[in-house]
Amino acid sequence: MTSDFASYYNGVRPAFYLDISDAFYLAKDAKRVTIGGNPYPLVLEGFEEYKYTIFDDSLKLSVTADPTQASQTGNTLSFGYIATIGEKTYLACVLTADGDNNVLYYNTLADLTEASAASGTVNIPLTGVADGDYTLRLYTEQQNSKSTDFASPSVDVQITVNSGVASIRNLGNVQLVGDSGGQGGEDGREVELRTNDTYIQWRYVGEDDSAWRDLVALSAITGEAGTDGREVELQIANGYIQWRYTTGADTDWKNLMPLSDLKGEDGEDGDTPYIGSNGNWWIGTMDTGVRANGKNGSSGSDGSDGRDGRDGRDGKDGKDGLTPYIGSNGNWWIGAADTGVPAAGADGAPGRDGVGISGLLINEAGELVITLTDGTENNLGRVTGEDGAGIAGISISEAGELIVTLTDGTELNAGVVPTNGPEMSCLRLLVYLALGMSALSLTGLLVAGGLWYRRRRASRS
Repeated sequence: MTSDFASYYNGVRPAFYLDISDAFYLAKDAKRVTIGGNPYPLVLEGFEEYKYTIFDDSLKLSVTADPTQASQTGNTLSFGYIATIGEKTYLACVLTADGDNNVLYYNTLADLTEASAASGTVNIPLTGVADGDYTLRLYTEQQNSKSTDFASPSVDVQITVNSGVASIRNLGNVQLVGDSGGQGGEDGREVELRTNDTYIQWRYVGEDDSAWRDLVALSAITGEAGTDGREVELQIANGYIQWRYTTGADTDWKNLMPLSDLKGEDGEDGDTPYIGSNGNWWIGTMDTGVRANGKNGSSGSDGSDGRDGRDGRDGKDGKDGLTPYIGSNGNWWIGAADTGVPAAGADGAPGRDGVGISGLLINEAGELVITLTDGTENNLGRVTGEDGAGIAGISISEAGELIVTLTDGTELNAGVVPTNGPEMSCLRLLVYLALGMSALSLTGLLVAGGLWYRRRRASRS
């Protein structure tokens, strides 16, 4: 509009083409969660908020049925499943009338938030569903707060409801697994596969042609409707049945289903064998009759005596030993070896000569000097004076010293003198003469004694 102002408003109504080929169904924005409850009808009239549920190939669901479940009836149907897990993710189902895509009933069956919910058994209550023929469509649903929810490709089962009791008319693309006639715990039987015009089929090896079972509809793994399906091939590898197109750029093998789904359920743990009171192996309450211990062997016969050993030979005489001798250096020798040990003991230190009196004299100072035989002189002090002094006594001390006591009380020590032999006899004689001849002067007595002593020594020499 080219105007500075407008007195009215012009509206624009857009027109667009909506491709809803990926749309599953349309429902109210807020779908009730009824895990464990009965389905409720979806009524589209009168609501203003639209919410599409759109197919999303990143979400997966595999539904299985054993032979008993394949023919089950009741107000609740049960199947095994493996599904994608995640936040706000559920295992859901809708019911549509045969030949009509309008959703009549909706139910949320299991919460797939936790990893532990990735596989298990799902129960589908059908109480409240009107009588009629329906297609039960199971799928993994991821809800959000936007205008779309997302759904995995659906697994479809055709059922009939009569007075609240449902019965299965066609398992559709539910995978039939197991064998209700087998015993739990045995290894799964080998299977083989084939395709017919509409299904991949399987049977146990060795069964007749009437035993082929539908596994997967070819429409689930072929191109879009209206175009020729591409040929596929199958193999068993890494614990799975795998498939791929035989032509085109897509050469990667894709997992179709795990082989474990074709095996029977695990059996209970077997009883541990034990030895019973009778010594046999038992399993549970059954005596196998097999002895746990072998019988005792018979006693062996005694061995023969061994032969006497031969006498040992006499040893050779040893060589004569060497006789020790005294070498020129005075040591003990053995052969040519000097032991370093002297043969003679060391000389002892010489003893000292005894000491006697060799002379007596009075020096110019009037002192008595005694000369011993070792040259020692002992000055006994003055023995002459104005009045003169006599000898009061002569004795030998405990130390062997000659003590002369004068009349004025003076004691004169003449040193050590011999205590035996001729010298002692001579000395005793002098003492007796000194004590008995008080009229003689000390000087004369000593001179006389000294002369006599000298003669005595001279006569001895």
